[in-house]
Amino acid sequence: MTTTDHDLDDHLRRTLRAVAETITGDGEPGAVIFLAPRRHPTRRRLLLAAAAVAAVAAGVAVVRPFDRFDHPDVSTEPTTETTGTTGVVELSDGPPRLLITEPGWSVTRADEPEVGEGEMTFTGPTGEADLAWGGEGYYEDRLDEWTSDGEPLDPTTIAGHKAVVFGSGDEFVALWRDREYGVELRVGMPDAAAFETLAASVEAVDVDEWLAALPASVVRPDDRAAVVEQMLADIPPPTGFDPAPLMRDDGVVAERYQLGARVTGAVACRWIGQWVDATSRGDAAAAQQAVDAMNSSFEWDVLQAMEPEGGWSSVVWELATAIATDGTVDGGAPDIPVADAYRQGLGCDAGDGVST
Repeated sequence: MTTTDHDLDDHLRRTLRAVAETITGDGEPGAVIFLAPRRHPTRRRLLLAAAAVAAVAAGVAVVRPFDRFDHPDVSTEPTTETTGTTGVVELSDGPPRLLITEPGWSVTRADEPEVGEGEMTFTGPTGEADLAWGGEGYYEDRLDEWTSDGEPLDPTTIAGHKAVVFGSGDEFVALWRDREYGVELRVGMPDAAAFETLAASVEAVDVDEWLAALPASVVRPDDRAAVVEQMLADIPPPTGFDPAPLMRDDGVVAERYQLGARVTGAVACRWIGQWVDATSRGDAAAAQQAVDAMNSSFEWDVLQAMEPEGGWSSVVWELATAIATDGTVDGGAPDIPVADAYRQGLGCDAGDGVST
């Protein structure tokens, strides 16, 4: 039976709550943690995220079960990328733009939360492959994690860079440095030979070719402002809300679902923050204004469109219901006040909705 996104959303919600309630040092349940915007539903990633996020929520340190070690030397600093079909591609100052060119493989999702950080998924005849990249420290962090699971296999070369490889059952992972970026390729393959063939097909391409390979569900930089404006069309803006940061054209792409979560999360953070602040000050009018605005979230077109794809919409709606009723969210026993849960649940920046 195929595991659906909803199944994994439910699984993550239960795991986050269970971990949060068991790792606090004072015996009290940790603040409830809501689902972040849906990322690619790989079970390993969800379980790791559950433990890490819950630990942060409970205010405890996460200690790695191993000491630092000498990393395999896979660093390379080429000035160009040599590819199999396009010859030499001049490197830019931006992040790696890579494609799997093995026949039958295509990009099915891509998202860059910020400049220099991103991930994409390819789908092919044997399943899916995840490619992710990040800036300073990304390579070391990922290498630490995979080394804790086992010893590396023989290294290989991917897109002109020497990569360290890990294999466990039918899952293979390769990590390499590309200038100041770290890159990770993770894919399910029947054996090492099949993985080597796929890895050898990873090529660096120019930005235009990379953008052309992305599916329609990915919002291009040139389209971002218009898409954000459309998402905000039926959403009541909080006082002083500035959508410009959400509309920025800084060359990054966004999966439409992830962008929808960022847009609705930014608005919800401000409205719920206003409700928390107004309630603490006894300002009934401002509190009711926030309740009315969040009640309208059940009709926001963007959340309606996102709801079948993952759990983000239900997170926003659960918080909207909470401020309209008893001001708490389900956290086991006892329930958790909205004021203690919404920032972590929505990923709010400090100061959202709080008067100065």
